[in-house]
Amino acid sequence: MPSWRHLARLLSKSLLAKDTYELTIGIESDNFTFKAGQYVWVIIPELKFPDAKGNRRAFSIASYQQDRDKISIIFRDTGSGYKKSLLTLAKSARVEVDGPFGSSFVFEGNHSKNSVIIAGGTGIAPFLASLRSHAIRIGTKLTVIFLNSSKDRSFLTDELARLTSEKNFPFIQVVGQFEWSSLPSDLLVDECTFYVSGPQAMVDSVVPVLLDHKAKPESMVFEQCYPTPPGNLTLKDIGQFIRDKNNIGPKVIEQSNQHIVITDANAVVLYANEAAEKITGYAQEEMVGNTPRLWGGLMSPKFYKEFWIGKRTIGSFAGEITNRRKNGENYKAIVRISPILDKVKNIIAYVAMEEDITNRVELTERLEKHRQKLIEDSARDEAIFRNIGEGMVILNRLGEIVFVNDGFEKLLGYQRNEVLGKKMVDVVPKYDENGVLVQAIKRSVERVLSGEIKLGSVSTLTKTHYYLTKSGNKVYITGVVTPIIVEDRLIGAVQIFRDISKEKEVDRLKDEFLSIASHELRTPLSAIDGIISMIRSGEYGEISAEVKGALDDVNTASDRLIKLVNDLLNLSRIQAGRLKYTLSIFDISRLINEVCDLYKPIVVKQGLGLKVSENVSAAVQADADKVKQVMSNLLDNAMKYTHHGEIDIKSLIDGKLVKIFITDTGVGIEEADKRLLFGKFQQVGLNNGQHSGTGLGLHISREMIKKMGGDIWLEKSEIGNGSVFAFSLPLKI
Repeated sequence: MPSWRHLARLLSKSLLAKDTYELTIGIESDNFTFKAGQYVWVIIPELKFPDAKGNRRAFSIASYQQDRDKISIIFRDTGSGYKKSLLTLAKSARVEVDGPFGSSFVFEGNHSKNSVIIAGGTGIAPFLASLRSHAIRIGTKLTVIFLNSSKDRSFLTDELARLTSEKNFPFIQVVGQFEWSSLPSDLLVDECTFYVSGPQAMVDSVVPVLLDHKAKPESMVFEQCYPTPPGNLTLKDIGQFIRDKNNIGPKVIEQSNQHIVITDANAVVLYANEAAEKITGYAQEEMVGNTPRLWGGLMSPKFYKEFWIGKRTIGSFAGEITNRRKNGENYKAIVRISPILDKVKNIIAYVAMEEDITNRVELTERLEKHRQKLIEDSARDEAIFRNIGEGMVILNRLGEIVFVNDGFEKLLGYQRNEVLGKKMVDVVPKYDENGVLVQAIKRSVERVLSGEIKLGSVSTLTKTHYYLTKSGNKVYITGVVTPIIVEDRLIGAVQIFRDISKEKEVDRLKDEFLSIASHELRTPLSAIDGIISMIRSGEYGEISAEVKGALDDVNTASDRLIKLVNDLLNLSRIQAGRLKYTLSIFDISRLINEVCDLYKPIVVKQGLGLKVSENVSAAVQADADKVKQVMSNLLDNAMKYTHHGEIDIKSLIDGKLVKIFITDTGVGIEEADKRLLFGKFQQVGLNNGQHSGTGLGLHISREMIKKMGGDIWLEKSEIGNGSVFAFSLPLKI
């Protein structure tokens, strides 16, 4: 529901005078506020009596401005279906209130020091609200003239007399026609603003009197009814015009896709075409006899003041305006209003055209918001890019530098203005670990810009390469180069790199430590393992079963420690990029059989079965020892977590790959643990600490397999039904 539409209920109804009623309506909204002098539209959900002009009418608010939860309206019973329906509403009956709108009769800081109110009948309502609310500025000289056609139709005169007396304002009651003698004799016409409100006939009788006594037209203020000029176009005239079959004009107007209405000189609608009905949502019958405020009233007081000045002085208007449809939806329109003149150039009517530009305006606003967001995002991104610690460089399609951040300047010693517009490969030379200059065509940025690397962020810098700074110093770097793709078109690349000189030194020290530590550990471990084997075999004499059992435990612990040392060494070499691979071509089926033969006694001893159910003969190019190590890791894991059943190995060819599957009937892996597989130092599915290990086996296996051009993964696993691990290797073509 729009912010200016409010649910409401009828609170009370009272008869003020003949055919004159005051209704109090409770507003069920926390955000309803109004200024004395404004009006609202009261909507009856269902009319009890039909009315061609629809289920809504505009009423000036007559109540205290301080009352936020209720308003009162005053009206005459004209016998219309709407008024009859309004009067038959029961207490607490539901209605809707649209508003508030209007500014012409808002006195709050908006009137001259010398003002005259001339109100006929219910036209007193907006001024009654101002008097009740004490909204008239102190120091104002105000005269209130209240006109009624007969005494029995006068109402609230005692209250008006009291309210004006409190402010020392003259209050004059007139029964019948307005005459100049009704005004105070000392009235200074040139300094007065005349507020005229009431039915059309009353306004038309008052204005000539004011003009005859030198009141200026611009000193008169109206809200709903304006004085009817001579020769004013009437509904009858429009009817004859529209029915004229010999005139093409009516057909053009009726069939136009633009909203077109014809009003009289006072803006009372005489005709509306089908497009006006579609755009506003009101039927022609609802619009005719109303003013365009039926679907308007949303613009600022300043706008409407300038609007009416323009219409009265130059007769036309063109501009953008916000209106509202019958369903409460706002819409934007380009409005063009042109006068219809009689033979002596008097304005007798207006033609108003509206072009609904809501979609265009919304699109423009979205585009502008998007543009502003792009500007903000660009400024934010540039600030982020400039301040990140890593070096960053953005290149265009030709490899020329278009942006570098503070990290680039700091790491390489160049200022932005020294490198912008130059090629990265020319400004910053790159060398391999042997000090050999890397050719431009082999540089990562050139490979990306040539289209060789098309998608994703590609890590093309390694710890074995370094840049030369402006001063000639070496900076060991690592980083990524990513293509910039817009609408499937390569427009450049972005490279982010960082200085790893300190890390390289730390790695060197770590490798040195691990090398020394592993050597120092392996030697005594090997000696311990050998001596224990000799004692167990009886070379130092017979030993008891009890001692032999203890030695078996020592031997197992020694084997585990040796494996830990080997795993740590392998991990260190992998991370340093120094794990060596000896590639050869071999038959995968033969290697599988060798591993199976090696493990079969161990598996059988554990009470399990081991078989090769399917073994395809295929030539692969890989490091056979590394493949055996991967299979050993997978078989060791299968044995750890399988308490009964068997382990099955099979291989098959899938395209350009050979795939090896190792299936067990073990405990299976929990769903939450599956994502932890292949991580460093990760052990999943441990049975209360029964199984132990380094947690490096699967991680090392994955690194080895990927280095040989394959992959490794968990095919499936179910709790209680075992697991299937698989790895692949490329076939030798």
